Amino acid sequence: MVKLLSNCSLAARRLLELRLPQGKPGTEGSSWLAERAKAPLPETILLITLGALDWQARKSSWFAALEQHAVVVEANTPPREQLPQWWRERLARQGQSASPELLRLLAERYPRARVVTGLGNAALIRQTGLQHITELDWWQSLALNDELTLHAVPAQHWSSRTRTDVNQTLWLGFVLDSAQGPVLFPGDTGLGPEFKLIHQRFGVVAATRVVAGALLAELARESDALGASLLVCGAKGESVIRHFVLGTTALRVLSTTRCPVLVVKQPPHEPYRRLLVPVDFSPSSLRAIRHARSIAPGAEVVLLHAFDVPFEGKLRYASVDDEVIHHYRIVAKQEATQKLQALRDQAGLPVVGTRLLVLHGDPTYRIIEQEQECDCDLVVMGKHGEGMLEELFLGSVTKHVLAESQGDVLVSV
Repeated sequence: MVKLLSNCSLAARRLLELRLPQGKPGTEGSSWLAERAKAPLPETILLITLGALDWQARKSSWFAALEQHAVVVEANTPPREQLPQWWRERLARQGQSASPELLRLLAERYPRARVVTGLGNAALIRQTGLQHITELDWWQSLALNDELTLHAVPAQHWSSRTRTDVNQTLWLGFVLDSAQGPVLFPGDTGLGPEFKLIHQRFGVVAATRVVAGALLAELARESDALGASLLVCGAKGESVIRHFVLGTTALRVLSTTRCPVLVVKQPPHEPYRRLLVPVDFSPSSLRAIRHARSIAPGAEVVLLHAFDVPFEGKLRYASVDDEVIHHYRIVAKQEATQKLQALRDQAGLPVVGTRLLVLHGDPTYRIIEQEQECDCDLVVMGKHGEGMLEELFLGSVTKHVLAESQGDVLVSV
């Protein structure tokens, strides 16, 4: 679009404004721009506004002529993810920082912006020019519209700007609640019992925290302070996560954590459909089943018990007949099947929707095998147990299951 401002003059000159939002002047336009760059119109200032230019436009003859004969100023809009850094750099060049100066800039640009803050801060914020301010106390709420509600939640922070106003203003965080669920913005806060209170009031909330320190100590401290009921870790990644699945960090975390650990291997695409729960009839087996039902209440459950005949190796070494050993296996399987049925009933699992598997062989092999054959997308195992499970979480079987299983693994406590 060409816009001629005939009544506009700068030092008795006309201003001709040419806007090219797409940055493509066409064949005739390109020739005209190249000519005007070399031979400007008399008594005329030509102002050209272009959209984002690709590499082809930058190498064109008309743009090369503009760069050579005109003054080219690039003012590209930064991508959304780069806006915070862009703001900081712009403020730094102006000798400002992101404190009252930023509020004043926001007040100038958005004079009707609504500010929600803690008690005692309104007077200070009004000095910047912002006037639409709402103060909230802890646990107070503000309806933003029909779909969004903002809740003020406690924060652990020392508040003072001078020696005479210690803790006279309220520091707080926010929970933004919608139909999609609550989102927590804790703000600048220390770690304390407030997070457990927030969890009790709002249930599961999305929040982020970055802490520095030893991995195991920080995990334990954070999970205890938050009252975490589940620790979730990805199985693919760098450093910590990679070692979590394949190294000794996994064993150390599993041996020290007080809450269940879910190792996620597959991209989430649907709720868990079928759960494989290996059991050894210890108390941890019942806890594992209950954790499985809580994390996927609508999924089918496959209870697996891998058994072996006591002293089978010694019996073979003593040349005991194979039929005798086979008889022992049948008896052991019958006993295990009865125990597995009793465990199913004790856990309150329905007969329909629960599959019972009693198989002879190595527990590690059977777990990996049945995960594939039964098409299970989550393996749930007790942390402490007897026999199979005690060995499972203190020896090499742990590494094999975590490393070789295709689906996710939930370690119960």
